[in-house]
Amino acid sequence: MENNLTKEVHWFNDGSLESGIVYVNLTNATFVQDIGLFNGTVMDNLPIGFTYTVTRESDTRLKYEIIGNSSAHSASNTVTGIRVRVDMDKVNGTHQYNFGSNNITIQFND
Repeated sequence: MENNLTKEVHWFNDGSLESGIVYVNLTNATFVQDIGLFNGTVMDNLPIGFTYTVTRESDTRLKYEIIGNSSAHSASNTVTGIRVRVDMDKVNGTHQYNFGSNNITIQFND
C-alpha cells in the first residue's frame, strides 16, 4: 500500500480544519466496490467534535475527509495516533492482513 497518511493538519484558531483530506492509494491491489463509511474501513482517535467521510475515488484510491469543529484547539490539545484501518476482505489482490496507518497528527495552534 502506498499512502500519504503521515500528515500534519494545521488549524485555524477557531477549531476548524484548514485541510482535512487524507488519501489511501493501493499498488498491485484494488478496493472492492462496496467499501465505504462503516463498511470495511474506519478512522479513529479523532478529536471530539470531528467525524469523517470516505469516498472510493477509484479502484485504487480512497479519500477520507475529516470534518467538524473542535472546541479544544490550543497547542496542548494536539492529537497524534489518528488511525485509518481497512479490512482485508475489502481489498482484491495480494494481501494477507488488515492494513492501515496510525501516523496522522492534528496539530492545533495557540
